Amino acid sequence: MAVPGWWRSSPHLPLPDPRLWAFRMVTAYGDPDRDPAAADAISYLEWCRATGLRGRVRRDRGARCSRANRSESSDPG
Repeated sequence: MAVPGWWRSSPHLPLPDPRLWAFRMVTAYGDPDRDPAAADAISYLEWCRATGLRGRVRRDRGARCSRANRSESSDPG
């Protein structure tokens, strides 16, 4: 959700694009200016922990899967 190149300008935080944030707040709460509820933020962070998404982008997932499949198929046993 962070704007590409967020580290290049102040406040040097990975903040989401304001348009995306407004859209998310409208879809969740019906108001683009509303702040997320604390319980919702906690729920989201718990979901991230449970799914292993701790800020990492998993771009090489397909490559790892194909390597694993190749090694399994080349196993003579």
